[in-house]
Amino acid sequence: MVIGQSVVLYSRLHLVVQDRRKIRWVLVMIVMGFFLFTVPPTILNYGSNSRNPTPFLRPFAIYKKICLFGFSTQECIISGLYIWETWKMLRLIKANRGKDIRQVWKHLICVNI
Repeated sequence: MVIGQSVVLYSRLHLVVQDRRKIRWVLVMIVMGFFLFTVPPTILNYGSNSRNPTPFLRPFAIYKKICLFGFSTQECIISGLYIWETWKMLRLIKANRGKDIRQVWKHLICVNI
C-alpha cells in the first residue's frame, strides 16, 4: 500500500516539476524502496509462518521498524519536493492573485500533512 501512495505522489510531481532528473530520481527511489522495503519483509513473513518460524521472528520484527523508517523518509522526501516545487510555481502567480494563492497554499499544506 505504501508503494501505491508513492506512485500517486510521483504521478502528481509531473504537474509541477519541470526538471526530468528530479522526477527520474524519485522514480529510482520508489523502485529501490520496493526492493529494499517490500521484498525482504515478504520473505521474512512467509518464513515466520512456516513450520519452523523461530529463526524468522526476530529479524522480521527488526526489519518492520527499518521499513517504517524507510517508507516514512521516502514519503517525506516526495511530499517535500512536491510542496517546494508548487510553492516556487505559486510565487510566480502570487503577484496577480495574492489572496487566492494563500488559500491554495494552505490547502496544499493541509493535504500533504
